[in-house]
Amino acid sequence: MNALLERVSIDERTAVVNQYLPHAINTWTLPGGVQASGEDDQRRLSAFLKAHPLIEQALAQRIANAPWGPPPAAPQHQSVVPAISMHESSITIEHLPQAQANALPSSPPATGTRGAIQDDRQRRSHHDPLDWPKQPTRLSAARAKYMARYQKLNKQNDRTQTDKDRILDQFEEFLQRHYAELGPDPWVHAIDSSHVSAFLEEQSDRPGKRVLKDGEQSKAAPTTMLKKLSDMSHFFTYQRTIAKATKEDIAGDLADEAEAWKQQASEAAVHYQPFTSPHIKLIFDPATFLGFNRDPDYFFGPLLGLHLGLRLGDFVRTKVADIGHLKEIDVWYIDVTPEDAKNANSVRRLPITDGLIRAGFLDYVEHVRKLGATYLFPHRDWSTATAKSKPSKNQSAHFGKYMDSIDLSDPMLVFHSFRHTAISAMQDAGVPLAHAMQIAGHEAMDHAVRTNQITKEQARSVHLSVYTHADLARLGVDYPILKLKDALERSIKAPIDYVRLAKAGSIVVEHLKKVGGEFRAGWAPQKARYTEAMTERIFEQARP
Repeated sequence: MNALLERVSIDERTAVVNQYLPHAINTWTLPGGVQASGEDDQRRLSAFLKAHPLIEQALAQRIANAPWGPPPAAPQHQSVVPAISMHESSITIEHLPQAQANALPSSPPATGTRGAIQDDRQRRSHHDPLDWPKQPTRLSAARAKYMARYQKLNKQNDRTQTDKDRILDQFEEFLQRHYAELGPDPWVHAIDSSHVSAFLEEQSDRPGKRVLKDGEQSKAAPTTMLKKLSDMSHFFTYQRTIAKATKEDIAGDLADEAEAWKQQASEAAVHYQPFTSPHIKLIFDPATFLGFNRDPDYFFGPLLGLHLGLRLGDFVRTKVADIGHLKEIDVWYIDVTPEDAKNANSVRRLPITDGLIRAGFLDYVEHVRKLGATYLFPHRDWSTATAKSKPSKNQSAHFGKYMDSIDLSDPMLVFHSFRHTAISAMQDAGVPLAHAMQIAGHEAMDHAVRTNQITKEQARSVHLSVYTHADLARLGVDYPILKLKDALERSIKAPIDYVRLAKAGSIVVEHLKKVGGEFRAGWAPQKARYTEAMTERIFEQARP
């Protein structure tokens, strides 16, 4: 009978069942022919109510509002609710019999944090049913509706959806460990900010990714906690404002915690260093670069990062269709789509610059098109759970190994340093901040603040939405993308041997093949002699 007793305080449930319900339920029939006539039928009744949530809610509301007391002298009624209509959309419930004695006494309030939560839940359990939300919903159903809505609106990419699923899984598991009294599938309105706050506190104590100098594992980074708090706030704001499944303003209650995490994130922010000219020359040495980066994504990825300031996540799952050509002005471009962008302001169209073309990138794109591939890097399996949740993990790890192999092991020099290199170069070349932000988003503004080009107050007046969609024409400017192409090409003048690097790129291209329905790329690193032979080709073909 737990389904019927959701709105009865925890300490009163046993008394209610023992003293009243056995006398109130003899034999009665619910729609669909389900009869309840004792303990043997409890399972069937529970199954019926679970299949008809609106009926379950109506019964729960009636019990919540009933003046419970000792059992009547003799059972005079056949049912707690003599009449329920056949359709959930129209439920009719008759009055329950009046109690014959005083209401059952409440148990004394518990102590401590858990006690305070329980006391609050007990107080709310006696509220009038009108105080319930408009659409009482179980947590599992609330999650399903939430994810379906944002999938339909295309507001979340695969990574974001996977992250939200993971944090809600962890939250449900937390509730089962610490608040089992809420039930295996709690009502959303039974969850309040104290539960979410306690969950986030536990999450903050989990080990982070970094190992500290003393060998200890770091705790979760402030930025990680800020994202988790944001995900939880977004979920419960949806439940309050759209789904109408709760009246609790959990996001508002946690506003102070959000500000505290923002402050900690700002103080702990890691600003990776840009690469210097010697670094770039060493990284892109044609022979060394080809020998370690034989696969197309390993080879062309760093070039995209350097010449366009792209994040790994911006392009690792790029589709061939996202690369196009504006014939009127003879400019090639690559689109960072909502599925791959870090956020809405990261969706943008960037020009493919002369440096990338000289390195053989467009030759590679044409080769992939002819093979009939969907993805720019089709030799990777993008269907796995890891590929969906952390698509850049593989390439990030590989680039780290490459940096170690050429003795560039500074932890502040990582793949993301290409982005800082591009942003720094644009600032040094005097590129207007508006154009830099169209190319690199908020990080261009952050860099300008850190280097005292603008103040924090001036930065607050800059709205990223003003600078997005750089490919759209506007008054006096037919092709805004030309300004971005000029900004990148006059800023990023890399000390790279493009002739030999292009030869290395052609070797990478010829090793991408389609065998049956499978794409294969590169060659095994154990083939040292073969690698040496490929390296020699770079110099042979480069001689006049």
